[in-house]
Amino acid sequence: MKVIKALSDIRELNEQKTLPQCYLNLIKSELISWLEAESDTDNPLVSSLTDYSCIYHLEGIEDTQFLSNMKSDIEFIEIEEINESTSFRIGLRRDHEMSIVYFLKGALDAKFEQWLCERGK
Repeated sequence: MKVIKALSDIRELNEQKTLPQCYLNLIKSELISWLEAESDTDNPLVSSLTDYSCIYHLEGIEDTQFLSNMKSDIEFIEIEEINESTSFRIGLRRDHEMSIVYFLKGALDAKFEQWLCERGK
């Protein structure tokens, strides 16, 4: 799991060259919008999100438990087809703070992904 709070986190994911660029662009757009909305500086793109209100990129089956433990905090589930990839965008509300979880189809346990798909329709 990768916690994304600043543009440098996106650059790190991009340098790995393992994720589709269109998927990274989705996360980057979300991050920039969030930074602009939350920042009180003249240059919001150099700021970062808090630990309680950030973006998560889930990378593997071991990350299933993270999201499974937060089932009751799920506010929304969006599933998007981009090029030849399917991505999930899930909103989590915890203690009046919102976080967004992104992952590509096939990254988590198949049964749990199916459970998310049924609720995301």
